Amino acid sequence: MKTENAGKPNAAFNQLVWGLRPKTAQPDLVATINSSSASMPERLAALDALGAMQWPEAARAMETFITSSATP
Repeated sequence: MKTENAGKPNAAFNQLVWGLRPKTAQPDLVATINSSSASMPERLAALDALGAMQWPEAARAMETFITSSATP
């Protein structure tokens, strides 16, 4: 599903990822959060999904984002 819609925002796919919170989605979520080309709603949805994940790696990714000098 992801490869078929590469480069296109897909609200249904984003909601699915948020609901399931698969560990394999973490790199894509981090990339979206750090992407200056992603819209603010997309970035916020990715941040929300990452924050809701149970994985220690997700917590470390959130910590990295929060402590980044680029974070407002």
